[in-house]
Amino acid sequence: MMRLSLSILVYVSLDKDTFLYLLMSVIYYILPFIVTHNIGYYLKKSMTKFILIMFICSGIAGNKCKLMPTPVSQFNTYHECVYYGYDHSSELIKGFSPDFVDTYKTFTAFNCTEQKTI
Repeated sequence: MMRLSLSILVYVSLDKDTFLYLLMSVIYYILPFIVTHNIGYYLKKSMTKFILIMFICSGIAGNKCKLMPTPVSQFNTYHECVYYGYDHSSELIKGFSPDFVDTYKTFTAFNCTEQKTI
């Protein structure tokens, strides 16, 4: 039985060609994982943002919904956007007088639109 000396093992592991082969093997196996999975999820940085688009509307025939600005318009997740949309809508309607809401049949509408970021 042949014994390998430690110096031969160290030489093989530090050999330039062997190192490059090892590096290429690691890249070959890790790259598909990075490409097929959302790496932003693993880094806790989302690569997708959600934009809140909100309208104030009237239920009276002939009136169109009007785009309105919101204090916060960009969110990291869909559920954050939707929760904020409903909360802001509720506060907005509560801020109007009951007479205004009844007269104009006021309501809000919103949408959370997905937007890819780089």
